[in-house]
Amino acid sequence: MVDLKEKITKYLLHKGIRFKITLGIVSILLLTIFPFGLYQIQDQENILMNALKNKSMAIIKMVATNSSQPIESFDDLVLRDLVFETEQDKGVAFINILDSENELMVEDDYMKGDKLIEKKKKRIASNILFLKSKIIKKGKNDKEQILGFVEGGFYKDAVIKKITRNKLVLSSTLIFLSIIIVTILYIFLSSTYVVPILKLSKAASNLENEDLPIDTEKNDELGKLGEVFKNMRKAVNDQKYVLEEMVVNATMNLQKTLNDTNTLLNSMKQGVFAIAEDGIIIAPVSEYCQEIFGESVIGKSIFETLFKDLDHEGEEFSRVKFSIMSSIGADSLQYLCVENSFPKKLIMINNKNEESHLRLSFSPVITEDNITKKILLVVEDVTLLDELERKSKESEEKSLVRLKMLQEIVSNSKSEIKNFIKESDSNISLCEISMKLNDLNGFFRGIHTIKGLTNLYGLSYITKEAHLLENKVDDLIKFPIDKDLLPDVLSGIIDNLNNSINQYIELYKEIYEFDKKQDSEEVEVIEIPRDQFFFAKEKAMEALSQLQDKNYLTLIENLDKYELKQTFLSLKKIVNNLANVLGKHIDLEIKGDEFFLERDKTLLLKESIIHIMQNSCDHGIEHNGSISLKIKDDDKGLIIYIKDDGKGLDPELIFKKAIEKGLANESQDYTDKQKINFIFEPGFSTKQEASQQSGRGVGMDVVKTNILKLGGTIHITSLLGKGTGTVIKIPKKD
Repeated sequence: MVDLKEKITKYLLHKGIRFKITLGIVSILLLTIFPFGLYQIQDQENILMNALKNKSMAIIKMVATNSSQPIESFDDLVLRDLVFETEQDKGVAFINILDSENELMVEDDYMKGDKLIEKKKKRIASNILFLKSKIIKKGKNDKEQILGFVEGGFYKDAVIKKITRNKLVLSSTLIFLSIIIVTILYIFLSSTYVVPILKLSKAASNLENEDLPIDTEKNDELGKLGEVFKNMRKAVNDQKYVLEEMVVNATMNLQKTLNDTNTLLNSMKQGVFAIAEDGIIIAPVSEYCQEIFGESVIGKSIFETLFKDLDHEGEEFSRVKFSIMSSIGADSLQYLCVENSFPKKLIMINNKNEESHLRLSFSPVITEDNITKKILLVVEDVTLLDELERKSKESEEKSLVRLKMLQEIVSNSKSEIKNFIKESDSNISLCEISMKLNDLNGFFRGIHTIKGLTNLYGLSYITKEAHLLENKVDDLIKFPIDKDLLPDVLSGIIDNLNNSINQYIELYKEIYEFDKKQDSEEVEVIEIPRDQFFFAKEKAMEALSQLQDKNYLTLIENLDKYELKQTFLSLKKIVNNLANVLGKHIDLEIKGDEFFLERDKTLLLKESIIHIMQNSCDHGIEHNGSISLKIKDDDKGLIIYIKDDGKGLDPELIFKKAIEKGLANESQDYTDKQKINFIFEPGFSTKQEASQQSGRGVGMDVVKTNILKLGGTIHITSLLGKGTGTVIKIPKKD
């Protein structure tokens, strides 16, 4: 019994050709016979229901016809008899006669002799067919008059019972016919097609056994297929020994290929090895690995060899270890998910205690069922290549720096560069004097002034270096060091600044070394000894004084002086350079009287004006604007007017900053002019952070110091939103 059950279960669950044929036959029957059976059942149901409806309607019509006369003559007894006689029929659920107002005309039970017959009450149920008809009286000219209505309910039970019986009979017949058809078709198809195919399948699974029968007698495609397969089986068995010999030869060739592969691996200047589970290194391993690692790595952990110099507590090591450990032995999709976590380059300390730059390439070895069996790793020593790339990059960067420095030099005229060299030498001297006096503030002002000059002349590399050196000096002021160490530190700062300046000077010499022509902006110069010049000047002035020729006397007197308006023309280029750095468009207009001033005074005055214009460009003018400089020569001396159309100075903001820096008393009243004058205090700046342009709080302090050295005065007026004006007065020498 158990064996039979197992066979049936095995057959039902079998997905072979027999099962498929059976399933096909059953499917065809379900799509053909059963829809037909359902249609027949529905048709029978409709016929029986229509018969019930017709029979019931006939009863209703009969009552309606016989009710007309009693209603008209008000004969209730006749109506009652008619209703109760009709309700005696077992198929009738109830009969009601209604008048034209839909009021019941027969309601009470009926006494027939001594027997009480109960009136059937109207009810609605699923097994009751409900019908209704009019009670009509025909008058003259066939005109109809509605006297009332007849309504009745009729039981469907007999019809439903008959329909159910018909369904069972028809369904049984269809199932029986289906079983017969399935059986006949299955036997026919099995003997005709399935058995020959199964024989072919069995023979195909055991080609070596030529005794297994194959059906070749059928005069159809299966017979021809059997004949072809029989011949093929014989041919395959005949080739058996040939194939075995080919396998032996292929094995020998494969061994030779493996030997060649090992030879190739060992001849490559690359370390090739495989990583198995737990990160253990396995074959293939090239001989070059010995040179990279200085030892045999087979059987060792990848984390203790290649990745030994990574911080084993760090994030990078954890990421690499997780990627390797989670990939090997897992689905190949896992490798794809973590592939980007593998490092492309690595620095390892070799057995000579030197850095080795290694380039890494990872490749998964995947089995047929998409499992990453191991990871193949190719390691290439690129230390020399990286060194060459580094040197090449450094050389390229130096070339680019040199090119930019050349561009910055030629963007200025020859005379402008000469002026810069003179002015920077003067400020370097100021730094050296301050260093000897341990005056850090003076030292700082010298470097700050040089930074301002380089910024205005567009010499960016000196500007950057000066800004960094400023930071160092600023730290020395805030955090003093041992006085014995200070001179060496300051000397080193001067040397660094000189080196940056000298780089530009050397390039300047290269550019103009073979240029025999003078710049178009320069006047040809004749050089004579200083003492000789001043001796000749003194004699000429004595002679002209006796002649009382003031014009020539003034001309000779001004020979060693600078004409201010001509000297200040270089400020246009300086303002233009600064505006470009700040991303603004600023115009500078220079006008006024001719005025001559000694060289040292001119340099001090020019330095002061540069600071003022730098503030106008950086602080005052926000986007686009203009600056005007006017020179006036009056009886008392020199007056210089400088005005910009920027946003102006905010006295309240200046006062707030002055309080923060301890320069002002919050409880004391100050005028707007007094508040503005705080900008001349050392260290004052409204900027939150120092930049390469401004923010140190040194500029206006230097301006005031320089003007006082010249014996002059400086006054500032400003109106918010309108601009700032500066007036410098330098008295004439007695």
